[in-house]
Amino acid sequence: EQIKANWPDSPSDYYIIADSNGHARHVYCHMEELCDSNGGWMRVAYLNMSDSTEKCPPGFRLYNQNGVRACGRPQSSPVRYCQSVKFPSYSISYSQVCGRVTGYQYGSPDGIDPNRESKQINNLNGAYIDGVSLTHGNPRQHIWTFMAGLQEHSFEINGQSECPCAPNSPVTPQSFVGNDYFC
Repeated sequence: EQIKANWPDSPSDYYIIADSNGHARHVYCHMEELCDSNGGWMRVAYLNMSDSTEKCPPGFRLYNQNGVRACGRPQSSPVRYCQSVKFPSYSISYSQVCGRVTGYQYGSPDGIDPNRESKQINNLNGAYIDGVSLTHGNPRQHIWTFMAGLQEHSFEINGQSECPCAPNSPVTPQSFVGNDYFC
């Protein structure tokens, strides 16, 4: 934001900025409008799986089918499984998070499991949705969740749970998710 404020015509590019400890960091800054906000965004993470040289983060498996490359949990993982990846912010403070996630589903998506209380997944550190969640900090705090359900217009098919976005869905997101989700 400071670069954009001091030099409004600065292009999107790599810049050297100082973190909160005064250490120089080489970061990419997006200077155009993004997420309905003016430029000055610092990129914390970038994973472009359409690039054939891009690798999945540690702990994730590369899935490659019909020209679509995606990262996901290992094939041998249990049904209730959660995999995390940490992207450093280099102690640079931020006030807003903006991004894009493209998700592909394999098998039957579960959205939010209606039996989550009995399965002890009403926990930010557990496998609480079928999808992607963004969190930050230590202890972790929820930012946003993208969840996938079996069908958009119903909330349960053959015992498979769905998203709270489905019409008349009795499924509600966990309290730590609140309204910060998309189905």
